[in-house]
Amino acid sequence: MHLDALGAALWVGTWVTLGYLAGNHIDAIYHDITRYSYYLLIALAVVLAAYIARHILRRRRRRAARAGRPAKGNQTQARSKTTARNGR
Repeated sequence: MHLDALGAALWVGTWVTLGYLAGNHIDAIYHDITRYSYYLLIALAVVLAAYIARHILRRRRRRAARAGRPAKGNQTQARSKTTARNGR
């Protein structure tokens, strides 16, 4: 409980200091933040899509490994193993 109060005090101090330093320039700061917010939103969407794709691909590889068959990305390794077994 004491740490919650300390954390709250630190956050309040941080925001009050930022508000004081921004002062009369808050309109210019707000304009810049809204201008770049679209770029930030696009970047977050790209990162989220990459994370989801990575998660799906890892899940497919794990399921394929459990089933004893190679995943689509590992077909060359499977061919080399079968070639070694067949002596070719």
